[in-house]
Amino acid sequence: MNTQTEISRKSVPRSSHVRRRALVILASMLLAGGAAGQQAFAQSYPSVLALGSLDGSNGLRLDGGKPGDFAGFSVSSAGDVNHDGIEDLIIGAPGYSEDAGSTYVVFGRDTGFTSPIRLDDLVDSGFARGFRIDGNAHSYLGYSVAAGGDLNGDGVDDLLASATNERAAGSASAGSTYVIYGKQCARAACSFPTSASLVADSTGLRIDGATANDNSGIEVDGAGDINGDGVGDLIIGANFSQPGGIFNAGSSFVVYGRPDLAKSGPNSLGELGSAKLGGYRIDGYAERAEAGYSVSRAGDVNGDGIDDVIVGAWTENGGQGAAYVVFGRRDSDRWPPVSLAMLDGVNGFRLAGSPTERAGSSVSGAGDVNGDGYDDIIVGAMFASPNGQYTAGTSYVVFGHGGNFEPSLVLANLDGTNGFRIDGVHAGDSTGARVNAAGDVNGDGFADVVIGAEYANYGAEGSGSSYVVFGHGGKFLPAFSLGALDGRNGFRIDGEAQEDYSGNSVASADINHDGLDDLVIGAQQADPEGNADAGSVYVIFGRR
Repeated sequence: MNTQTEISRKSVPRSSHVRRRALVILASMLLAGGAAGQQAFAQSYPSVLALGSLDGSNGLRLDGGKPGDFAGFSVSSAGDVNHDGIEDLIIGAPGYSEDAGSTYVVFGRDTGFTSPIRLDDLVDSGFARGFRIDGNAHSYLGYSVAAGGDLNGDGVDDLLASATNERAAGSASAGSTYVIYGKQCARAACSFPTSASLVADSTGLRIDGATANDNSGIEVDGAGDINGDGVGDLIIGANFSQPGGIFNAGSSFVVYGRPDLAKSGPNSLGELGSAKLGGYRIDGYAERAEAGYSVSRAGDVNGDGIDDVIVGAWTENGGQGAAYVVFGRRDSDRWPPVSLAMLDGVNGFRLAGSPTERAGSSVSGAGDVNGDGYDDIIVGAMFASPNGQYTAGTSYVVFGHGGNFEPSLVLANLDGTNGFRIDGVHAGDSTGARVNAAGDVNGDGFADVVIGAEYANYGAEGSGSSYVVFGHGGKFLPAFSLGALDGRNGFRIDGEAQEDYSGNSVASADINHDGLDDLVIGAQQADPEGNADAGSVYVIFGRR
């Protein structure tokens, strides 16, 4: 297995699920108890939820079919790819078929689910319940998966799936990203490509990494509309890119969507900015920073009506790490390559980590957590050691606002007015290795966040846990411990079995169409039906 993209026990990219929610609850109805606050409503979630308790009515489990599939290595909302009005789910299984990899799409439905479900049974049903796309040999298709938004302007959501070990144009580990177009069709009549080799022209396109060993596609996401042309865009991370010859400085590539996005034959990120492939690159500037290790849509952080992106550089400055927000702009068609060193508060800003904490190990838009009308962001720092707990991990929520930003902000200096810190509980948990927007899982009108801690040991050694922290409109304290979650301000989700590593990927999607976002938790090394490391994915239905 390529050590650059080792699957086993690797903290997994995930895609963001960012939504702006209307403020429907007055701040005076909230209690400011802890950073997350405690709402003046009946408690809808327990303080701890066991993944083994899901039975189809409160959620479900989806199982990989074969040993070593690593299903759940990556998970994301898929948007509505079959245009039936219900959100769908996408799951990466990069170990499938001796590391060729596969991507599963599970159609949402409002008629109920059974649990558990074998992912391969969905494929056996034709295209009625979902489909699978198989990768090329040893390519790791499904390493990262995401909702792309509508990238070709046809009114239907599209999918993203990366294959980091793809030999693009004969270049080893250049990596590739596949765009799979959604279709306007009834579920039973849908037909989608079933292998990466069939993704071309009318069905989608392949975008290859620019250079050998770039590791392009380490993380991919829909970027929203970053250039204001009314068509969705995407962002691709390539953490081993060497811009200007700087070793592993890393790059991220913004690719513009457009109606004629598909071209005959694969496209290369080396052509980015040309008439063939519109967009621009965002380059790291420090040796071994690995900018682009994590990338995400940020939402509209500065309130200018255009979407922004966030890039994590988790090994910058000797492992201190950093995250960078790059603002979108309407004239970005004329942008040259952007160096992260150029961010000045007007075009974006830097978020600096503390020594050895690896800030930027995961980044995501968070939605509007505090209900002020601006989108917020979340940054994971998986090796932080809060309260003397070595590598317990920390996550930082940074609030968006109008006007310009300071060019650089030290994450440790968040004071509750500009954001807050969420601390892991136990040494070695690596909380924040995966962070994501949770949508609104409790129906209070505020965006929530979900944080993975795959090395947590509450259920059994390595069973893993995930945490949901509720947004609110009250006062935030500078720091908050996940140990204080009580069901009113958020809750903990514990994995089923030893070495499942649940929480290695986290996301949200309303797949049962009840108007509440559902949580999606990957457990890439679960052993369903005795199939070692086949992997499982859990969906926890939202509730009021």
